[in-house]
Amino acid sequence: MPDTDTQAETKGPRLAIIGAAARLFRRRGYAGVGMNEIVEASGAPKGSVYHYFPGGKAQIGLAAVELGGKVASKTLNGLLGTDCDPAEAARLYGARMADWMSLSGFRDGCPIATMVLEMAPQDGAIATAASQAFDDWCAAFARALEAMGLAPERAAGLALLAVTNIEGALILARAKASTEPILQASEAIAQAFETALAAV
Repeated sequence: MPDTDTQAETKGPRLAIIGAAARLFRRRGYAGVGMNEIVEASGAPKGSVYHYFPGGKAQIGLAAVELGGKVASKTLNGLLGTDCDPAEAARLYGARMADWMSLSGFRDGCPIATMVLEMAPQDGAIATAASQAFDDWCAAFARALEAMGLAPERAAGLALLAVTNIEGALILARAKASTEPILQASEAIAQAFETALAAV
C-alpha cells in the first residue's frame, strides 16, 4: 500500500530525510537512488543525514519502510474507523489510491513493496519491518470484519486477500498507466467482504 500521506509526517530534519527517501524509493527503487539525491530532496545538510543515520542508505531505507507502514496503517484505520462498513472503506481506499497514482503520472508505487523486492533477501531488518507493516494492514481489515460479526479465521483470510490484491493492483496500475486495476481490485475486495458479511 502506498504511504499517500507521507508528506504530512515529515516534520523535522530526520523525518524530512525519511520522507524524501521514501518518495524517491517508491519512484525509482532502492538501487536507483543515491545518497546525494536523498540529501538534495530532503533539504537537510549532508552532515545531518549521517548524524541521524550513521548506517547510511540502508538505515534510511529501513526507516522509510517503517514510516510507510505506519502512515498507510493510519490512513486505513481512519477509513475503517468511520461509520462506513469494511466494504465501503475498501472502495474509498481504492479511490484514494487511484487518485494518488494518477496525480503522480503513475510514477509512484508502494515503497514497502519496492524495498522488499530489492532488499529483503539480503536485509533481515527491512524484511521484518515490511512483514510487520503488511501484518498491521491485514489486522486493520480483520478487526473491522470481526466487528461486523465475521469469524476470526474467515476475517483474517479476507484481510490477507485484500492486502495482496491491493499490492498487486498497484503494480498493474504502474505497468498499464491506468487506475482501472486499482478500482477493479478494490471493488472485488468490497464485494468479497459484502458476500461474507451477508452470510453472517
